Amino acid sequence: MKIATAKSGTYLQEDIYKYTLSNDNNVEISVLSYGGTITDITIPDKDSGLRNIVLALDCFESYINNPLYPGATLGPNAGRLQDGVLKIGSNTYLLSRNDGNHNLHGGFVSVSYMNWIKKEIKQNNNSISLTLCTFLEDGQDGYPGNRQITATYTLDNTDRLTIDYEASTDKDTYFNLSNHTYFNLTGDLNHSGLEQILTINADTYIRNNSEHLPVEFCPVDASPFDFRRPVTLQENLLHYPNHSQLKNSRGYNNGFDIRKAVEKAEPVLSLWSPDKTAGLRMYTDAPCLVVYSGGFIENSYKLKNGIKLTKSCALALEAQDFPDVFHFGENFVKITRKKERFKRKITYEFLYQT
Repeated sequence: MKIATAKSGTYLQEDIYKYTLSNDNNVEISVLSYGGTITDITIPDKDSGLRNIVLALDCFESYINNPLYPGATLGPNAGRLQDGVLKIGSNTYLLSRNDGNHNLHGGFVSVSYMNWIKKEIKQNNNSISLTLCTFLEDGQDGYPGNRQITATYTLDNTDRLTIDYEASTDKDTYFNLSNHTYFNLTGDLNHSGLEQILTINADTYIRNNSEHLPVEFCPVDASPFDFRRPVTLQENLLHYPNHSQLKNSRGYNNGFDIRKAVEKAEPVLSLWSPDKTAGLRMYTDAPCLVVYSGGFIENSYKLKNGIKLTKSCALALEAQDFPDVFHFGENFVKITRKKERFKRKITYEFLYQT
């Protein structure tokens, strides 16, 4: 187990660092201090030696204020809040509107666009962890509370990466933290992310309106959202070419109700490369999984190998609260009270051939 630290550059007179965690199996995770961003996940490959299974941009400058949020921590809220309105008790907070009329991923100055500070590194024979922290002032983007947020990235010798988010506040507020890493398990983003084989442990998905806000829970039966058995995203898309949800999102951008899997401590999803040489299992304590198939990715950015991004080149998997959770009623909402701590856990298990 080891960790390496390297300066990536400077932004707004602050040094940006990249931390690379390595286990004894040659699995490596790189995290940028800017945005608490996962820039690389490298696993062994029996043919080429190593395979980077995430969307990895050409340089750290490409991550600055990137509207695709590649690899970034999402917060204080992942997803949209309708009309930029947050209601907590008798108080109504007007949030910034950075997505049309709505607040997306926390607003203009979200944790995705902040330079986090290294708080702690821990290491033993079986795991190594990095803790980053950042601070949000009361009223930033309209959200209440002076808030401290930490993200701990732990890589162990069972080839699991666990992200533990914690947050505290001096006012009642709403936290919904997640991560926005895009996966393509082929390691080659010339291959469409839609060719990956996906299984989701969910019987229900969320139907959205034209502005990608939730409308209602729907059964996955006889729909392109039935991933209870392994199937490629492309196969489901081709089988339902005129489905309004898929047209609106240029593919997938929907939440799945994963509470049943969470209660049983089962994987909420599995993802495999088309040839099944690389796989991923995901565990979480979040109630919802948002699957975004990258239909709005444009070629404005380049990968490390110089290739430009293309539509649906990778798949984002966001474990979070239900989108715009207040839409579903107070029983779905978890407010973090003053002096309480918000916690969320996301674990990725990597599978590969050697």
